[in-house]
Amino acid sequence: QVSAYDLDHGMNGEVHYYFMDGTNAPFLIDPVTGRITANQSLDRETKASYTLLVIGEDGAQTPLQGSCNVIITVNDINDNQPSFGQPGSLSVDVPESTEVGSDIGINLDVQDDDDSANEWDYTIVSGNEENYFSIDEITGRVYLEKQLDYDNDNTTKEFSMNVTVSDGFNLPIWKMINMIVSNDNDEPPVFNKTIYLFTVRENQEYAFVGI
Repeated sequence: QVSAYDLDHGMNGEVHYYFMDGTNAPFLIDPVTGRITANQSLDRETKASYTLLVIGEDGAQTPLQGSCNVIITVNDINDNQPSFGQPGSLSVDVPESTEVGSDIGINLDVQDDDDSANEWDYTIVSGNEENYFSIDEITGRVYLEKQLDYDNDNTTKEFSMNVTVSDGFNLPIWKMINMIVSNDNDEPPVFNKTIYLFTVRENQEYAFVGI
């Protein structure tokens, strides 16, 4: 609400308010009280602020005017669902030699048009039943929690985890992360015996040395 005073008496001192011609904004002003109200829903993501030129005019036959600028800032509410910057699922190769506690290199690029939504909650909801991985609830970075072994037939070599992200207000979004364990050259050749003893007849060319 704006307010102007006029020291004149009677009609000459009565002030009426209006917006300067050309003000294209979703607001109305009460000509008597100067109260400003929005006449439609506002969207901060479309327009974050408005500058209005308000005229105060007295009631004289030849009226005098005063003016002021009104700056209206639209407060943000968390009304937009977050989204991932990259579509589809994510895939990453995880070498079996990765040390426990290491960041495996997953970057969950989350975007949100709301200024107020600067923190998200990341959660693994499925695909981690063996607890090989963990996720930082705030940053979304994924870490290895148990040692991998590609050469062990009893261990899992591919994981598909479903991760959700929530801003605390809107419905959570989800992303599938595929982690494929890659084989390192960490097993040297091993002979069956440390010493092999063979006999070969003399005077035989290209003689076969048996096992």
